[in-house]
Amino acid sequence: MPTIQGASPSAAGRHFHFTLITSSATQYRYAKNLALFLAGAATALAYTAYRRRKALRKPFAQPNLANAASGAEILETRAAVDRLLLTHYGGQRPQDVLPDLFLNSPDNNILRLALEYPSKLALLCERHCTALCDFTGEFGDATALDIGCGVGATTFELSRAFIRVIGLDSTKTYINAAKTLKDRGWMRYTSTTEGELTSEHSSVVAEDIERNRVNFAVVGNLSSIPRDFIGPHDAVLASNVLCRVHDPLKFIAQLQKIVRPGGVVVLSSPYDWKESCTPRNNWLGGFKGRDGKEFQSAERLKAAMKGEFELIAEEELPFLLGREHGRRYEVGLAHATVWKRR
Repeated sequence: MPTIQGASPSAAGRHFHFTLITSSATQYRYAKNLALFLAGAATALAYTAYRRRKALRKPFAQPNLANAASGAEILETRAAVDRLLLTHYGGQRPQDVLPDLFLNSPDNNILRLALEYPSKLALLCERHCTALCDFTGEFGDATALDIGCGVGATTFELSRAFIRVIGLDSTKTYINAAKTLKDRGWMRYTSTTEGELTSEHSSVVAEDIERNRVNFAVVGNLSSIPRDFIGPHDAVLASNVLCRVHDPLKFIAQLQKIVRPGGVVVLSSPYDWKESCTPRNNWLGGFKGRDGKEFQSAERLKAAMKGEFELIAEEELPFLLGREHGRRYEVGLAHATVWKRR
């Protein structure tokens, strides 16, 4: 009976070495079979090499975080975390994000304003939260909940005014990054400058922020906040969440349980509806009814909130969606509304 000894790949993984032992009567037959086997193996290896070369030639597509909940397989990557670190913490070191043209122009240019998005959201909560004006101690320490916190920039900004802040997100890699920033105050990230060229930077939590006030946790479904995090809280912030959850109305309905009477809710969204995140039947707006009537997201949001909440302020806030490279930026415009719990 013939045997094949020492059949093993070479160091390169592309060549196999065999020692064939057989009788003279069957040598031809087994040699033929061996030849067919080697031909098949060579074909398989050639196809594998082709696929690898094709994959290497294919340009890497940066994940579009405008579609933040459109696919866990996209979000759960280091590239997605790097992109969010840049957009969330770029305001601390704008020289790492913006070209000189925008750094040296007036402070009200759109990119500079977009980098301030996390701090502006926190200021909306702080400005309208009456619990922060309580000097009697009746309400105790003011607390805040940041729903859809990403890598935590706004959560840290909230801790400037609120004694305890919890940041929740459904993406584990984002929460891991936020926890790293809480533990050591900084985290490295990579950004593309041009083509295949990249540069290394650090996202930094401001030194005057007390990081021990902040905690982060993963929540699988933001439309159903677990009891452990319900509070109730003095302020609840949900940034770019409404158009990323499966059921926005269900998300809105839970808010009355999460914020205490007299507390505030800040909802900020670009109303960027996508069926990959939210089924079309669940969209708040951005579509026409059967009679041709147009449904606007802002109006339906106000209708859904008016029973338990009073609208006390609204603003249009630019935010940085991403920087594809040093000369291409993507900016969104969020509609921010501030609500007081009746």
